[in-house]
Amino acid sequence: LPPPPPSVEVPYLAVKVLPSWDESMGPPDPNIPHGYAQAFEWFCQASLRVRPEVCMALAATRGMCLDLLQERVFDVNFSQPMRQQEFIEKEEAAVMRLKGRLGMWVNTIRSRITQALQTATVKWFNTNETSLESYRASKLRPLLVCARLMMSNAFLLLGEDNLASYASVIEGLVPKRCEFPEGNLALKDVRNIIDDPKSENGERVLEPIFKQTLFRVELHLGDLMAIEAELAAQAPPPSDDKDKKKKKDDKKKEEENKPPPEPPMYFELSSKPDDFLNAVVSSFDKGISAFQDVHSVESVLLPHLIRDDHLDPNFTRTDPWVRVLRDRIAEACKAQEPWLKGVLKFVDQFKDLVKMDPQQVLATVAQGDGKSPKEVRKLIEDLQQRQSDLMECMPDEKEPIPVGFYRIETGVARAQLCEKLESTVQLLLKHLADQLDRDIHTATGTFSDMFEKLKTEVNNIEECSDMRDYLKSIPGELGKLKGGVQEAMDLTDLVEDLRYVLPAETLDARWEMFGASGNVKAKAAKCEEYLDGRHKEFLDKQIGDQKAFDERLDALEQVIENFGQHQDINEVREVADKVKQTNDEIKACQDLVREFNSREILFDRDQTDYSNLGTMIKTFEPYSNLWKTAGDWVNNKEAWLDGSFDDIDPRYCEGEVTGGIRLLFKTIRTMKEDEDLKNIVGIAEQIKTELEEFKPYLPLVTGLRNEGMRERHWQQISEKCSVTVGPEMDGGFTLKRLIDVGLLDYVNEVAEVGDRAGKEFTLEKTLNKMKEDWEPLLFDLSEKYRKTNTYILKGDGEAMVLLDEHIVTTQAMMFSTFKGPFEQDIDDWNARLMRVSETLEEWLKCQKSWMYLEPIFSSDDIMRQLPTEGKRFKHVDATWRQEMVKTRDNPKIIDICATEGLLEKWRECNVLLDMVQKGLEDYLETKRNGFARFYFLSNDELLEILSQTKDPTRVQPFLSKVFEAMSKVTFNP
Repeated sequence: LPPPPPSVEVPYLAVKVLPSWDESMGPPDPNIPHGYAQAFEWFCQASLRVRPEVCMALAATRGMCLDLLQERVFDVNFSQPMRQQEFIEKEEAAVMRLKGRLGMWVNTIRSRITQALQTATVKWFNTNETSLESYRASKLRPLLVCARLMMSNAFLLLGEDNLASYASVIEGLVPKRCEFPEGNLALKDVRNIIDDPKSENGERVLEPIFKQTLFRVELHLGDLMAIEAELAAQAPPPSDDKDKKKKKDDKKKEEENKPPPEPPMYFELSSKPDDFLNAVVSSFDKGISAFQDVHSVESVLLPHLIRDDHLDPNFTRTDPWVRVLRDRIAEACKAQEPWLKGVLKFVDQFKDLVKMDPQQVLATVAQGDGKSPKEVRKLIEDLQQRQSDLMECMPDEKEPIPVGFYRIETGVARAQLCEKLESTVQLLLKHLADQLDRDIHTATGTFSDMFEKLKTEVNNIEECSDMRDYLKSIPGELGKLKGGVQEAMDLTDLVEDLRYVLPAETLDARWEMFGASGNVKAKAAKCEEYLDGRHKEFLDKQIGDQKAFDERLDALEQVIENFGQHQDINEVREVADKVKQTNDEIKACQDLVREFNSREILFDRDQTDYSNLGTMIKTFEPYSNLWKTAGDWVNNKEAWLDGSFDDIDPRYCEGEVTGGIRLLFKTIRTMKEDEDLKNIVGIAEQIKTELEEFKPYLPLVTGLRNEGMRERHWQQISEKCSVTVGPEMDGGFTLKRLIDVGLLDYVNEVAEVGDRAGKEFTLEKTLNKMKEDWEPLLFDLSEKYRKTNTYILKGDGEAMVLLDEHIVTTQAMMFSTFKGPFEQDIDDWNARLMRVSETLEEWLKCQKSWMYLEPIFSSDDIMRQLPTEGKRFKHVDATWRQEMVKTRDNPKIIDICATEGLLEKWRECNVLLDMVQKGLEDYLETKRNGFARFYFLSNDELLEILSQTKDPTRVQPFLSKVFEAMSKVTFNP
């Protein structure tokens, strides 16, 4: 190496020798001092450091600047991982602490400078200067400018050091790469690799326990509704029509070049990577902003002259070196995003568990005939294995996963999925236990029914035969139950194998069911012995009853033979009663014959022949027809002729007379053919003659006993017959009296009046029925409509149906030839129905428009934008509320709808509402012309936006309709 250069000799005195001047050097330079005195004078004028107070002030300022360099802008003591919000709050607190410290720092410098200047012996530094021009020309200004430059330089040094330190700390927390091994232990054995020059390959894997992390991130289950919406958005659109296919081809070609969208993840992190990036970078930016807006020493020392003057930190966030640090931080954060996605892709293997609904799984198992117990067991075992895999793959809360500077905690998601799996398994086990309980109770219930049936006592041979048939069916029933019992036993073993604790009652019932089959067989054997004994008892009783019945038939035969002795018509009532008793006895004997014959079949005996009973019935039939008809005629004749005419039932009277004549005609013919009955033919002919003589009176009875007969009809008959006829007629109101006054001569006239009375009565009854139908019909105004503080019509459906029916009926009555007495009532009722119909129609039309417009014009924004339409609607609204109050006081539909003037009110309201709707549509059309995309929205949707102009977030639900490929927009305050 060459020899070192010679050292420069240090002068003994710090004196610079100035060149001397003489005339040979030309005229003197005015900028060069002439001698030491002039040079010293000029130095003192140019420099402030000749004054001790200035040196003290600048020394104090320098000392404060050096102290400031010890401050920290960021809190980089990341001993424990934090959540995103905790990190933000921590860094904000550090920045706020620095801002407070800077304010105190400036005030301290001001105080130190003030103290130093107070010791000055010259009047160069007047801190109470009131003139800005004088200040700028004074020596105080250079002093403060010098202090200001020193303070700005301190800002620059502090910022450079802390910003670089912050970026280095963030980068130091990010490993070179992060690797996930294959298999179920990918998360537990995740490897964070850093550079290590001391290692053989220059890299080293950090142990998870020693890996320092910055953020805590929790793994959560995804929102299923949002995931389904995203899947629906990614689904291919339906096939287009042929006329649209060509337009879509170009768009499809463009979409084919695009990469396919990533499928949605069923797991998500508590905060997104972008949120952490924003938090870290935002803290960096806030650290830079901490140096802004710091008051200068001039503004705090001379606030009366200089205001809002701030120190210049000598750097901004746009400086290249600041941008480089910021980009380094962002790149360090972004480098970890693929690792986080790798975690989400790994846990996405359990997305089926996220989608699983325990109740839905149970419903799938139980739907239809349900799955077999073996299939359910297989499903439970699969779920338990799935839970085991989940616990192996996902660490719990005690095993955090360090990935970069993130500590991912999967404990919450793992616990939720385990709880869901456990809940599903328990539901399925409960389903099996319930099925077992049902099977056991069904089987034991069937056995209990058998026991109860076998305990039943038999009281006759029919019950005994039924019980024997039941005993024969028991082996088959037991065979059917055997399979169910075995299935229940197998299901019990299956449930217990799955370690489900069955109730003690179920276990007891199982063993009771298992032993019930043998108990049933023992009971059946005892029942068989019991039935044998009862069978013998019933047979002995049957034989005795049949002997007594033979004697009863002999007595009945003797009674029937004695009926030929009754030949006196005066004994008709007594004989008629005896006929009735004999008919009752015959019926009872017929019932016994059927019972005896059916039981003989059960006893396995030949049926006894009781054909003689049929012969007796045939022999007795003429006597029964004669004396029954004769007895009824004798009783009715007196009541019809001499009793009150109002008590006669015309239908019964006509039936008895015409039916009696036909029956006696047949009876007489039969009697004439039998020699033994010829002696009583005369009685039958006499009764038949009397009935035929009464038959001409039937038109009078049917005509005058019409339920529509009124006073006017009796007057018409009286006028036609020239005889006063009616309920108040002289001599009593009887059929005999009507015959005596000669009413038989006017039978046709009476029938005509009676028929008219019947037709008029039908009209009157129909009219009254319609009026009665309207009485219970009321409007339902029990609840107010939403938040309008008024009511709307409910319960009008039945009224509308009834209106249509009654209007048709009433108009048909108006064309009837029998409407005379009720013509005015029918016309009034028709007019009332028509008015009710028109009023109700206008009312409902108004209600429909009012319900649509009321929420629109309840908005102050709409009222301001449409003042004319708003005024018209308010008029209709006032009318609506007033009339609904009246309707609530009288909700009867037929009355309120027929109110005078109400129809005209609703017509006026409907006209106003049509004008309001027309104005509203014109207003919406104006808005659509101003912004064409509003044409994609319906009127209701556009009104909802326009009625909430103060809240821009109300457009959120409609963005997807207005703009293509836009789901939602984030609104920043």
